Amino acid sequence: MPFPQGVYRIRNRKSGTYFDASIQNKGEVHGWAGHQQNENQKWIVEERDRSFTIKNADGGQFAEVGQFASVDRPQDGCRVRISNNLTKWDIRQKDDGTHAILLHDTELAVDLDMGRNENGTPISIWGWHGAQQQQWHFEKVGDLPGGGGGYGGGYADQPPQQQQYQQQQQQPPAQVYSGAVAPGTYVLENAFSGTAADLAAGGTGEGTPITGWQCNRGGNQTWDLIPAQNGYYFKNSASGTYLGFDAEGVEGTKICGSTRPVEWQVNQAEQGYTVHLASNNSIVLDLAGGGQADGVPICLYSNHSGANQQWKFTSA
Repeated sequence: MPFPQGVYRIRNRKSGTYFDASIQNKGEVHGWAGHQQNENQKWIVEERDRSFTIKNADGGQFAEVGQFASVDRPQDGCRVRISNNLTKWDIRQKDDGTHAILLHDTELAVDLDMGRNENGTPISIWGWHGAQQQQWHFEKVGDLPGGGGGYGGGYADQPPQQQQYQQQQQQPPAQVYSGAVAPGTYVLENAFSGTAADLAAGGTGEGTPITGWQCNRGGNQTWDLIPAQNGYYFKNSASGTYLGFDAEGVEGTKICGSTRPVEWQVNQAEQGYTVHLASNNSIVLDLAGGGQADGVPICLYSNHSGANQQWKFTSA
C-alpha cells in the first residue's frame, strides 16, 4: 500500500522524541521532546515522481542532506537539515508498522544519533541497519494544504512577511513530562506474575480489553511511551490505540484500548515501576490478584505497593 500523503509529526521509535526543525539554530534538524506550541514538528509529506518530499510546516523548507565540503555525494554521517533545496526521500513501511526514511534510490537512512532522547540530538543519514534509532512513527495531523481535510496549520502560501512575523513570535517549547523510564518502546511485565500487558489480538476497537498474558513480545504487547504535559501516553504498537479506560477513573475500573489518550506517570518501585494516573497519583495499574493465567484483568486500584502493582519495562 502506498504511503499516504499528508501532514505528520515524525517520532523516533527508540527515543520517543520527534523530528524537529530547530527554532534557534536555523537550518538544523534534531530530535526533540514532543510539543504542540509551534509548527516546527509538523512535516508536509508529498509524493513526487515515485518518491516523497518532506517539507517543514514552519516556513516551508525541505528536509535535505547537508554534505561535507570534502565529499561530492551524501555518505554516512551527513547531517539532515532544512533548506530550499528540494530533496527526494523513500518511505518504507516495516512489518511492525514503523517506517524507514531513506534518501531516494539509496540505502542511506535517517538516523537519530545512538537513539538518544536528549533534546538537540543530531539526526544524520547512515547505512540502513534496522536498529530502532532508524525507525520512525508517522503520526498524521492533517491533510495536504488545499487538498481537503481542513488542516488549519496556517502555513500554506503565506506572504514572506507574515512567515517572518510568526517566527519572531515563536516561544520555546513548554516543558514536557520526564518519568523514571525514558521515552521509548517497551513490553510491560508484571513483577508478580511475569505476564505482560496485552491488548487482545491487537484490536483497534474502543474498549478492547487489556489483560495479563504470557509474554510473547508481539506488537499487541508493545507500548510506545510518548511524553505529554503531565505524564506519558502509552500507545500500542499494533493498534495505534492508547492504554486507557471507558468509564470513570475509579478503583476497580478495567483498563482497555482507547482512541482517547490518558496521561500516566511512571515512578520507581522496589521490584520495578508503578504506573499512576497523572490526574490521581494514588491510583495505579493493578493486575487483579496477581493472577498468572492468561486473560487476568488489569484495572485501576489504590496503591498498596504490592508486587502485582509493579511493572518491569523491557525495551522492545
